[in-house]
Amino acid sequence: MSEQNPKLDYQVPKPDERDYIFELSDHEKDKAVLLSATSSVFQLPVIKIESQGQLGSCTSFGLTTNLENIIYVVTGDTTYQASALFNYTQSLILDSVDLDSDPGTTVRSACGNLRLSGSCREKSWPYNDQNRLQIPTEAVYEEAFKLARLITYFEVKRDPEVIKYILMKLRFFILIGFQVYPSYQTQAVQDTGDIPFPTDAERAAGPIGGHCFNIIGFDDTRQVYIVVNNYGTTWGQQGYGSIPYAYFEDRDLVPEAKLLLPSEDFSVKYEQAMRSLNVDNIPEKYSCADQNKNDENETKTQCFLPAVIDSHRHFSQ
Repeated sequence: MSEQNPKLDYQVPKPDERDYIFELSDHEKDKAVLLSATSSVFQLPVIKIESQGQLGSCTSFGLTTNLENIIYVVTGDTTYQASALFNYTQSLILDSVDLDSDPGTTVRSACGNLRLSGSCREKSWPYNDQNRLQIPTEAVYEEAFKLARLITYFEVKRDPEVIKYILMKLRFFILIGFQVYPSYQTQAVQDTGDIPFPTDAERAAGPIGGHCFNIIGFDDTRQVYIVVNNYGTTWGQQGYGSIPYAYFEDRDLVPEAKLLLPSEDFSVKYEQAMRSLNVDNIPEKYSCADQNKNDENETKTQCFLPAVIDSHRHFSQ
């Protein structure tokens, strides 16, 4: 199997009424409408384009890309590289499946494992054949647990205004799991990264697998969300592509769309964790005042208080 055609092993989860649902208040909806009117095209930066290679680990690569962006937004650190293999192995353990089977997992499991087990650095548990689906060492677990319970994850309503609010106001990515059809594997998609809406015939025949990546922007003129994939820079436009609004809004096609939010003390806990690991290049923490000097219209993430997060915790019906 080539790098251009990795395994499509994203697994569709069963409905779970315990899922938190991210919704906007009426006031936030008004802000979202105003934000949407300011730009028809918007894209967040990505620190590094990753490649999942031959494992069915798309959810974990999407998750670690998402986490690295959170760390950048909250702390300013662009050097942290999270171990996708640690997350994938732990997610399979959480799913109670045989590690050797490499079956893939759900976005929910990847997020749940991040919350329960934390994250270690790529250098501590690298993505290589020696570590492939092996149980991590005790030292790796000790490092990872330093970042446990610092992230809460939410299912996102398929509302364009909500998506734009998350991207433009919060500056966070949206992690999605979606059904894949044959048109996804065409040379046109490989070259452009522009994923088409599946045809009626494709939908009637059923998906050929599933995949996971992050939404990082939008383009109203083309009616698409801008995405970053986990296939390296040879896929699409240097690793970037797009998925139609209509694709994302169809829950049969995109069963999961998750927003990850950091705790109020994330910056402090992260700094403590890095210092305990003798990481000496930790950037000075932002202050809300300093950030607001850069853009008076922006409310940065480290000012996002638990009370605000709690207000978005609604159980699905």
